[in-house]
Amino acid sequence: MPRNMAHPSLVRNGIALSVSLLAAGWLGLSGPRANGPVSAGIRQATVRRMDLTEMVRATGVVASAVRTVIRCPVENIRKKAATTVIALAPAGSRVRAGDVICRLDTSEYEEMVQRQSVVVAEARADCRRAELELEAAQTALREYQEGRHRLESTEIEGRVATAKTEANRLAERLQWSRRMLERGYASRAQVADETGALQRAQFEADRAKGELRIYREHGYPRALKEAQSRVESTRADFLYQSARLLRHEERLAQYQRQIELSTIRAPHDGLLLYAHKPKRNVKIEEGMQVHQNQELFYLPDLSRMEVQVLLHETVLGRVRAGMRARIRLEERPGELEGTLATIEPMPLVDRRESSSGEVKNFMGRIPMDARARTLHPGASAEVVIATHQRIGVVTVPAEAPRREGNRDVCYVVGPAGLEKRPVVLGLATAAWCEVIEGIEEGDVVALEPPDRP
Repeated sequence: MPRNMAHPSLVRNGIALSVSLLAAGWLGLSGPRANGPVSAGIRQATVRRMDLTEMVRATGVVASAVRTVIRCPVENIRKKAATTVIALAPAGSRVRAGDVICRLDTSEYEEMVQRQSVVVAEARADCRRAELELEAAQTALREYQEGRHRLESTEIEGRVATAKTEANRLAERLQWSRRMLERGYASRAQVADETGALQRAQFEADRAKGELRIYREHGYPRALKEAQSRVESTRADFLYQSARLLRHEERLAQYQRQIELSTIRAPHDGLLLYAHKPKRNVKIEEGMQVHQNQELFYLPDLSRMEVQVLLHETVLGRVRAGMRARIRLEERPGELEGTLATIEPMPLVDRRESSSGEVKNFMGRIPMDARARTLHPGASAEVVIATHQRIGVVTVPAEAPRREGNRDVCYVVGPAGLEKRPVVLGLATAAWCEVIEGIEEGDVVALEPPDRP
């Protein structure tokens, strides 16, 4: 193995590791030491116990846990129609809930509101006319059922009774005349006249009875159905006019709503970011034409900030939710502390042309407390996550262990020179390595291979 190269187990997949040294004052490195002809001139170190912590370093970015996408809320009334932006709040400004962040041109909708108001007035008049006609038809039906029907029925029944009474009177008169004819007090002509009058009276009585029967069986039901049909017809017209009025009122309200939506307000406090799309040549600015549902702004909620850290797939076996992390930001001095809350189960795949194959990173989220509200979304962050910690373990510098064949070895400096000992390694960092078996505290190990020229 080349000189000064760390053991392969100490560097994995390009992930930077660091160590926390809690045992103060320990280095134990020495220059060339005369311990015999073999070990002379070789850098050495004394095996000591120390606290060893494995760190995973990764890059991240400050972002809001809740980012609202504000789209153009105004509907396009025609195919391929657009609305003009006439005013914008400055990009990067901090806004509060209810602040006006954009104004769109409303002239076209204002004209539509005026035209639609006329249509609504006409529809309201037609609806009122249909309502009055329905009330008149309902009144006519009640009038016929409760008044005119009884009057007509009583009139016909009266004619029937009158005709019947007249026929009975003439029948009695004819009987009297016939008795007088037998006694010689009446003439035959008188009897004949009274017989004809009786027949005419009976005919009138029969005709009155037939008229009453026809009225009851046909006249009254027909007139009642006509009145009911008039009610149903006017009711149908009233319902149609009511629905028509409602439809026109809803359309008017829709146009008025579009005028209200043309003034876009911030739904919550946050930092206003323009939704530029450079790849599509879209730049949010005054005078541009925007379409329905087009993204206009991003509004991160500054009260719920987090650090989004990219974790390479090779470290997922060592990193898990709940681990503590230290965060260093480019925009401010010092460090912040947090806890890795979640790791997304699906990877973010980078398929850039410059990358060979697929580079898979998983998104981890570290929530920030209320003190971090001053953080600026998009700021770069360096995240250090403590993955493992071993207390008081036997450690050697990372240069000491060597891989020979299928085993790890260390060269221990003894009275007779360098002695090769098989070792069992444990936790490893970029600078230090834990030795579980093979050497003990106080031993001196070589940091260079014995075959150095």
